[in-house]
Parts: sequence; structure tokens; C-alpha cells
Amino acid sequence: ADYWRSLNRAGLLEGRVHVVKDQKYQIVSIGVWFEAGTICFKRSDAQCALGFNDFFAKLTPETREWWSKARRSHDVNNLKEKAHRWWCANPATDPEYQGRGYATRIVQQALKDAKENGCTLGLATGPEHNVQKYLAMGFRKRSQGPMPSPTGDFIIHLLSKP
Repeated sequence: ADYWRSLNRAGLLEGRVHVVKDQKYQIVSIGVWFEAGTICFKRSDAQCALGFNDFFAKLTPETREWWSKARRSHDVNNLKEKAHRWWCANPATDPEYQGRGYATRIVQQALKDAKENGCTLGLATGPEHNVQKYLAMGFRKRSQGPMPSPTGDFIIHLLSKP
């Protein structure tokens, strides 16, 4: 919870947060986007001060080292693309509300905003079922590769939407 809270706060500070609310005005779907050139928690002390530093301090030394290395080894910020790509840091829909098109609407709004600035969208995911959802939204698979992890390696998929 600490990580996701800090991520949402960072998005509110230096990104864009799109949400869908239910009839009771409870958030049921969210997308946190960082515009081209803005990277979540990287080179932003202000973002990190909104909870990420506290979260990171709670990690074991081994996990902190992994986190830092993993970010460098799978840096999705190709310099040529970085200047023209918005990055989705947190797409999520409450399981009870999935399958209703809420995430698709959030992606459509983010794409509209990005295109107004001459940009595309990008995101990363692990589970194959998420890849299929993003492909159905019009994303295309850019690459995939193993992500080493102290708890077991997994595959990470990078996708973009023109």
C-alpha cells in the first residue's frame, strides 16, 4: 500500500492521474501517467519525498539493491523515444469493476492528451493476461525479457500505443 500511495502522489505532483468513479463516487479504476521527459521517482526528490523514500527504507538491503539494478537494467527510457512517450506507471481497476471498459476509457483519455503534445503512450506489465488486455486496447508489443528478482525471475513486456 505504501508504494502505490507514493506512486499516486507522485502522479498528482508531476504527472496526470485519470480515474473512473462508481455511483458512490468511489474510485474504481485509475491510470497514473508521466508526460514525456518525466520519470516516476527518478531524478525527482519532490516525488520521492511523498512516500517513496519511506517505502524504500523499509525494504531489505538485498531488495533495495535489486530495485536499483532492475530499474537500470530494464530502463524503458530509450533516449530517442523518451522525448515523445508518456509512461503509464499505475494502471489498475478494482476486480469487481473489470471488463466494463473503464481502463480503456482512461487509456483513450491519456492518448488524447499525449497526442495533443505530439506523443505516444508506453507501459510495462508482467502477466501475459495483461498483455492481451493492452493489445486489445490498441497497444503493440515492443519487447519482452526476463526480469531477475530475489523471489524468482519473471518476464516483463514493454508495450506502446501510437
